[in-house]
Amino acid sequence: MNAVAENLKAIRTKAGYTQDELAAELHVTRQTISSYETGRSEPDIETLTKLSSLLGVEVSELIGGSKKPVYQTMQKKYVIWSVVLAIVVLAGIASWPWLYSSINEYARRQFAWLQKQIFLTSVVPVSFAAAGALIPCALSLWRDTSIRRPWRYLLLALSVCVLVPSIGTALQLLIWGEAVMIETAWFPFMFWFGREVYITILPFLGGAFLFLGLNREKEDLIQE
Repeated sequence: MNAVAENLKAIRTKAGYTQDELAAELHVTRQTISSYETGRSEPDIETLTKLSSLLGVEVSELIGGSKKPVYQTMQKKYVIWSVVLAIVVLAGIASWPWLYSSINEYARRQFAWLQKQIFLTSVVPVSFAAAGALIPCALSLWRDTSIRRPWRYLLLALSVCVLVPSIGTALQLLIWGEAVMIETAWFPFMFWFGREVYITILPFLGGAFLFLGLNREKEDLIQE
């Protein structure tokens, strides 16, 4: 089978033409187009030029197929998101010593527990979620990390599955406090993994899954 036969059908289908419609545009019979696509005959130079014009491609694509596009490194959107996520992570890490000293300083005061709960339910999980998203985002500066459907939808579902327990645990810590929460945990796995998993590892995984699930290919953006 010649190169035109291998490429013409795929390009025609992508352009939205049927064999009859393309034949009408070229003023030939449908059997002629079928012959081109099965390799029984080959179009001449003039016909190739008309085909490329109608289908919106270069003649070289009909003859040899389109080349795989080179991934553009350091894309603006990834640079911006990498900077934003890095700032969140660094701000969270930088605030830890201050918050810890503040908690210790007011440890004997009436509302000291509230500072600790806010720290555990906001600064820690947000920092880990940003770190989880930062890793694939930074990789996207140099290589393509986008994932095709339906795997992208699966990652979005996984991000919900890991973030919901994390958010629920954070709410329990904030509302009821650490001691009461152990007795009234919404999630039975809390007894197996402990609080730390729910405010560190799960947000980290959720951030990574969420970024990969939302990082759509250009091809998907056109189709959707």
